Amino acid sequence: MRTLVPTVPLPDPPAPSELIRSGRAGHKELTFEIRAITPVIGAGYEAGEGDLVTPVRGGTIRGLLRHWWRAFYNARSIDSLREKEKTLWGWASYPGLIDVHVHHIKASDPKDNWTLYEHLDRLGGQTLSTQEQDTAKYVLFPLQKPRQNRDARPKRGVLEQLSFQLTIRYPVEGDTEKHVRAAMRGWIQFGGIGARTTRGCGSLYCAEFSPQNIQQARSWPVAQLFEVADGWPVYLKPPLVKPTSGRPLSAWLAAGQILREFRQHPIGRTGRSRSHWPEPDSIRQFTGLGPSAHLDNLTHADQNYPRAELGLPIVFHFKGELENDCNLEPQGATRLASPLIFKALAFGDGTQAVPIILNLHYRSWPANVEVKGGSAWPSNPVLDWKTAVLDPAVANYQKSPLRGRTKRGSAVEALLNYAREKGFQ
Repeated sequence: MRTLVPTVPLPDPPAPSELIRSGRAGHKELTFEIRAITPVIGAGYEAGEGDLVTPVRGGTIRGLLRHWWRAFYNARSIDSLREKEKTLWGWASYPGLIDVHVHHIKASDPKDNWTLYEHLDRLGGQTLSTQEQDTAKYVLFPLQKPRQNRDARPKRGVLEQLSFQLTIRYPVEGDTEKHVRAAMRGWIQFGGIGARTTRGCGSLYCAEFSPQNIQQARSWPVAQLFEVADGWPVYLKPPLVKPTSGRPLSAWLAAGQILREFRQHPIGRTGRSRSHWPEPDSIRQFTGLGPSAHLDNLTHADQNYPRAELGLPIVFHFKGELENDCNLEPQGATRLASPLIFKALAFGDGTQAVPIILNLHYRSWPANVEVKGGSAWPSNPVLDWKTAVLDPAVANYQKSPLRGRTKRGSAVEALLNYAREKGFQ
């Protein structure tokens, strides 16, 4: 499975404070003040846990910068990209030119995941509306107490406030600085720190790389796009931006609300009615199990799983129908990163932000998906991606979430068109 990275050339930001490191002739340092504008999940040495001693680690940020550098480096081939990456960032046995150091870390005490999830009326010092609480619960659902594992313990994994200084050191000679700036642009604007950054958690603000005003924020990431050669993925289309600003937390949840409504109420289902998506009918059709009232095929599903395009795995839990519980995964793997990023883009002094939705593009998708059921299942069906995930017929039935929003059965295309219906441009 290919790694998904965007490539977008952006205008150079204003120069940060610069100094020559004493005692290291021929080296230069750039120092940046960075702060999180949405809650940070995890980011410690143990997955999902906050680190009381070192909430942010230089090695973690180095890996994130390496990832976003790949997105911006217009390599002629994978071989040339790897050689440049080795030179700049190093490999296990080869030191790179770029050093990353984190200091002056200020962080709130990590919060208990379960307690925070159960009290989402306030988050990050802000009182949330009922609609914002619903979206926060949807986006942060991995933080909730598990239903079945009685031996599980809550993790202290959420930082509501985090700021730090980041110093990057590299040789003065050569073109290393432009690569450092490109990596920082990508990370600050499109990435984040910790878990669930594609859902807007751990989004960042840095004065040197964030837009200066709302007008710039609305057009900031839009630039001429290009693809790199020889199969290296991918490129990024201009993001959709909702041209109304607010506090970063509200902007983040406004972006996440589009995903929640599209997958759940009111597009994915109406109130407590059966899902408008075809996956539940497809699963019942295969197993032949479930209440008789739910065995009628309302969506005319024929082993259709369009939501796979929004990221995998998908865990299907049927209330009162445990025999139908299953996971949908890419064949031969356990995960396919979502091509969509929902986040807040801060501007000015970082106290205001706009909601944005970015659509990353896979050059190639998995060949097949696999539905993995329980012991009652006769087998685990393996389905062709093109017919199971991208079936134009899924957009035709009456209450289909794709109806009128895509002609080719694409859940991604339909979601982006739904966002446009809700004021994103």
